[in-house]
Amino acid sequence: MTQRSMFDCALTQYTVAMRNREWYDVRFSVLVNCQQMIEMVCKGILEELYGEYPRTHDIRFLVQKVDKNLAIANRAFLVEITDWYFTQRYASDNYYDYSIEEFNDVVDKCFALYNLLLSYRKSGAKESNFFR
Repeated sequence: MTQRSMFDCALTQYTVAMRNREWYDVRFSVLVNCQQMIEMVCKGILEELYGEYPRTHDIRFLVQKVDKNLAIANRAFLVEITDWYFTQRYASDNYYDYSIEEFNDVVDKCFALYNLLLSYRKSGAKESNFFR
């Protein structure tokens, strides 16, 4: 049996999101994949550092555990994608549908954050002004 890490799971979510992002009709699934890849890469980093990770889907909380400055600098985006994730995953009265432009912007930011977190894992470098 082969063991899969959180990084393997994150890469799967990244790959699915990359392959499907051109199809606007499945944008909800793509954004769930984006949230999941950020969540899983954070959990992978925390597992490597501490041997365990928090059991939560709140990527703002998870990014803060990886790098507090990164979370502070990107608070609005992290809150937005976390809120969006929960309104998509569960029944909600606050449903929001992104335009194509908004969708592409959010996906681009998610991919950039994912890649930044991977570089953080590899080099330990911290970037505090990511979306400014």
